[in-house]
Amino acid sequence: MNLQPRFFYILIIIFVASSLGAQDLIVRKNGTRIFCQIIKIDSVNIFFMRSQDNAEQKIARTDVKKYYMAQKKAPLSVNGAHVAYLHYEALVLGVSVGRSLPIGKFASRDLNEDNSGCALNGYMLNANAALKIMDEFGFTVSYVYQFNRFDESAIAKAFNSAYPAGGFTSNATAWKMRGSFFGFVINLSIKKIPGLSVKTEVKGGFPLFYQPEISTSGTISGQFISIDSEARPTRAPAFNGSVGLTYKFMRNIAFTADLDFFSAKPFFVGRHITPSGYVQGYSYMQPYRTMTPRAGICFFLWHRKVE
Repeated sequence: MNLQPRFFYILIIIFVASSLGAQDLIVRKNGTRIFCQIIKIDSVNIFFMRSQDNAEQKIARTDVKKYYMAQKKAPLSVNGAHVAYLHYEALVLGVSVGRSLPIGKFASRDLNEDNSGCALNGYMLNANAALKIMDEFGFTVSYVYQFNRFDESAIAKAFNSAYPAGGFTSNATAWKMRGSFFGFVINLSIKKIPGLSVKTEVKGGFPLFYQPEISTSGTISGQFISIDSEARPTRAPAFNGSVGLTYKFMRNIAFTADLDFFSAKPFFVGRHITPSGYVQGYSYMQPYRTMTPRAGICFFLWHRKVE
């Protein structure tokens, strides 16, 4: 799993996109938000320009609750004093792991049903970066690797039920999924508990799915048979959402705990092969859904401050 190069290439793309669209923000005491470019600040007014007006405007500092500088510019001054930058973490890097729990038809072991996945519990690895354009909102990119064991005993059980004296056994690899996801994150601080915040992420992607390779063997009427089943990897659109908590126990480091939901419907094309060389093709769509409680750690970088 070559995670690092791909993940950081994506991160660079997000940096560039965010920098091109970055704006300053003025929040008035009545809650109104003004996205603009701050030009200068004096002891009475804040001077700014909005793209839709293309003209310099001003607002009294007494009418301003707070303001944010999206990018560090030439030094601004208030009565000769240099303006500091508002403290918030523009870049958050994190990694988390969790128990991948299959749900719905993906977890079903009833082979009489269509699209039974026979998936067992596995794990998920999530590496992500969030680029915040405001205190509460930002864009995020993740690289996800998910692994769910396959219940090969369900295959053997079905054959032995049909042929009680067959002595069938089955071996299989696991369900696997890997790929990149893009979306946004909303982070709301809990004021009564310093350092604690509620986080929601919504992402989409086009990851790669791997069906298990299954080998089954036994006897029918005294004749040994063996069947190998395989399908090539396939890509499919997927949705990934999560809700959780972040607790900052140091200035730049926090624990995270999330409940992750993953959903996709990959379409597989494969074949069954017997030792005699007989090949039979097949195709099907597999509902692929999991819930994953996961925990991890994140690092807050690129601090800014405006006062």
